[in-house]
Amino acid sequence: MAKTNISLNVWQPQPTKIYAVQGEGDSRIINVSLLDSGGDAVDLTGASISIYAGLPHGNIVFFSGTIIDALNGQCAFTLPTSVTSAAGSVNLHILAIWPDPKALKAVNITLEVLPSNFEGAVEASDDFSALVDALATVQDIDSRAMKSTQIAGIPINDGITLAQLIAAGLASGTGGKADTAAIADNALSLGGHEAMEYPIITSGTWAPTISGSTVEGNPEITRGPSVFYRIGQYVALFCDSLTLISLGGAEGNFRIGGLPFVAAITSSAGIIGYSSISATVAPYLHFHMNPSETPGKFEIMKSNENRLTTGDTTAFVITFAFCYLTYK
Repeated sequence: MAKTNISLNVWQPQPTKIYAVQGEGDSRIINVSLLDSGGDAVDLTGASISIYAGLPHGNIVFFSGTIIDALNGQCAFTLPTSVTSAAGSVNLHILAIWPDPKALKAVNITLEVLPSNFEGAVEASDDFSALVDALATVQDIDSRAMKSTQIAGIPINDGITLAQLIAAGLASGTGGKADTAAIADNALSLGGHEAMEYPIITSGTWAPTISGSTVEGNPEITRGPSVFYRIGQYVALFCDSLTLISLGGAEGNFRIGGLPFVAAITSSAGIIGYSSISATVAPYLHFHMNPSETPGKFEIMKSNENRLTTGDTTAFVITFAFCYLTYK
């Protein structure tokens, strides 16, 4: 490929002459830099670029170019056979069109087509106004087509949540974790009857908290890595270490909160793998949760009947796992 580079000031165009040979096609590339009066680049962002060429026999040929660097006003054109079909002077006008539509022209480029043995002219329409409108329409369609990678403004290459579908008016409900009716309705409408039969598997981190049942207080705590796994409505929580440093005014039974999903029913189970609490204080350490009594929290049991309280200890470290049911 043969290439040439030219710079055009759109306010003060200087005569520019380039050469080609009759009958050539797709072998010469014109690299163009469009500049404004101050010498700065013309911003071609969002534009389409093309050339209309006035041939020696009076016809006009249009062909598209490629924007190489929009911010720096750089574009490129490959000369087609239709432009070099006849020997003589060809006036080239560069046309930039935005979807608004608005158009910018750069002129004073002359292509001298040197004679050769090749014959045959290619005729094209010279209805420039109609072409400007058509190119503007095509550019507008292209710009909207690029946005078709979204559904109701949601990028389809990202995960689409129920809350986003509700916000877009494509689903119903509140999008909350306990919104079982909406989840069921939307699963049926979006995925069919069988969609409800497949469990949703998710995982992530959670942040366990400590509070008191009588006075929640503001206990000082630290926590190690804490993760959850949810399969359908079953939730498993794991905490590497939860350390109570001071009560911070908390009183009553110790309660562990921060559950990543709302507890649905009373069925739950938990094990404590390690505890710094003396066995004489808590000989049978485990967990208990009753959503109606302690929504979103579970309590530490020191025996089958008694809960661990702020009167038993003011500091501890525990490592634990806990399982419970949430809403579908």
